[in-house]
Amino acid sequence: MKPGSLLIPVLLVAAALVVLLVEILAGETFGLSETSALVIPLALAALAAVYYLALERARIKRRERELEGANEALARTQETLREQARTDALTGLANRRYFFESLVVEFHRARRHGRPLTLLMADLDFFKRVNDQYGHLHGDHVLAAVAEIMAGALRKEDVIARYGGEEFAVILPETDETAAGYVAEKLRDAVAVAEFSSQAGVSKLNLSVGLAGLDATMTEVDDLIQSADTALYAAKDAGRNRVVSAPRKKGVTGTRLPT
Repeated sequence: MKPGSLLIPVLLVAAALVVLLVEILAGETFGLSETSALVIPLALAALAAVYYLALERARIKRRERELEGANEALARTQETLREQARTDALTGLANRRYFFESLVVEFHRARRHGRPLTLLMADLDFFKRVNDQYGHLHGDHVLAAVAEIMAGALRKEDVIARYGGEEFAVILPETDETAAGYVAEKLRDAVAVAEFSSQAGVSKLNLSVGLAGLDATMTEVDDLIQSADTALYAAKDAGRNRVVSAPRKKGVTGTRLPT
C-alpha cells in the first residue's frame, strides 16, 4: 500500500476540523451550518477509511512477514536438498556425483593454466573381512570413522569423496606428485594407527592408495581416473597397505597443453 493512499481521508478530516474551528470562532457553537453538515459526515467517513486502511496495512505487513518467513524456509529446504544431492549419507563426504563434477572443474582449470593436479584413489584392505566378522553395522561405523580421519587430514580446498563401497577418492588441486605422495602417506598412516570400536568389537584396518598426477598427455578426466585406479591396483598387487604412484610417460613432465 502506497503512503499516499491515506492522503485524501486525512485531508477531509483536516477540512472538517478547520470548518468547525471557523464556526466556533464565528459564534456558531450550537447548530450546524450547511457547510459543516456536509463536511462532518465526510470527515466521519474519512476516519472510517483511515481506520480501514490502517487495518489493511497491518494485514499486508503481517502477510509480507509470513511470505518472507516462507521464502526463507524454502531457501533452507532447497539448500538442504542440494547438500543431500552431493553428500554421501553414511560418511558425510562428497558423493560420487559431486566428485566427478569437482574433478571436471579442477581438471580443465589445471590444463588451461598449466597447474599441478593430483588424484588419489584409496581402498580399505580386506574390508569384507570386517563385515563378515563384526557385521555390517560395525562396517558402517568403520567407514564413517575412516572418512572423518581422512577428511581431517586434508586441506579445505581438497575434495574427498566416497567413490563406492570402501573406496575413497581425493582431489588435490595445486599439488604435484611429490607433495601428494606425502599426503597419501599421511592418510595411510592415520588409518593404520586407528582402532575402530563398536558394540560388535574392535578392528584395525590398512589403506592402499594409488596416486596419479595430471600430465600433458591427458585430454579427458577419465585419463586421470584410470591412471590413479591403475596405481591403486598396483598397490594391492604389491601387498597392500602402501602408496603407489602411476608412472609418468617418458619425456612428459608438465601439464600445459601442447602448442
